[in-house]
Amino acid sequence: MNAMARLTYDRDATVAAVRDFYDFLTRIPRWSAGDFEDAPPGGWPELTDEYLSPLGKDAIVCDLLRHLPYLSPKESDESDGDKSMVAPETHVLDYNSRNTRWWFENKRETIDGIYSPIGAGIIPSHVAVITSGSRYGSWLLIDTHDGRATDFIQQERPEKSAPDQDSPDYWRAYRTLPVAAMLEEWKQKYSSLEWVVVPNNYDDGVMYYVNDESTDQVRAIYRQHGWPDSFRRQDCRQALTEWYEAR
Repeated sequence: MNAMARLTYDRDATVAAVRDFYDFLTRIPRWSAGDFEDAPPGGWPELTDEYLSPLGKDAIVCDLLRHLPYLSPKESDESDGDKSMVAPETHVLDYNSRNTRWWFENKRETIDGIYSPIGAGIIPSHVAVITSGSRYGSWLLIDTHDGRATDFIQQERPEKSAPDQDSPDYWRAYRTLPVAAMLEEWKQKYSSLEWVVVPNNYDDGVMYYVNDESTDQVRAIYRQHGWPDSFRRQDCRQALTEWYEAR
């Protein structure tokens, strides 16, 4: 039996892995320590099973969503850019936000494409969806039966040939790892500057292009300011802002 087969789901370990990823993001000159807020010990009180019922998820998934950290509702500096975009074309699904509350109250029957991916097959009730990727970004799906995360990207080919596209389990053909390992991969993409961010750039969000002049210029600015080991964050932020304004 391999290590993947022995995996089990642990809510607290899953929450800790997500929090660790958000803590890493605060090293990057878009996010700051106050941008992500931990759930109180008993979970977010508003996120009851009844409130989350439009998602069609079981009690274990609702419990996970109730305990995840989310973006702080405090007002933030708009010059920082879109803080909900944590990977290319990929936004945190903030179940504790006013937008989600409005959607659940007014669009209860319209979940696909907003809180669940289109074209993935059928996402079971025991699988939590924690990011929204639209067509080109990552829908991060956490299976509470085994503690693994699947990175479903609608417009990319899956990693495996099966299940096929007509299967209700098609999403399982995409890259799947333990939750912490998946988020470590995302951290490594930032550490290696495969993914880069300009604080006030709403248009590009997270830049990830290969051999693209603008993206390579941003990568060079990060390196010039000591990324990742001796990073002068505020100086880099200023340099990135000046670069963006001069474009």
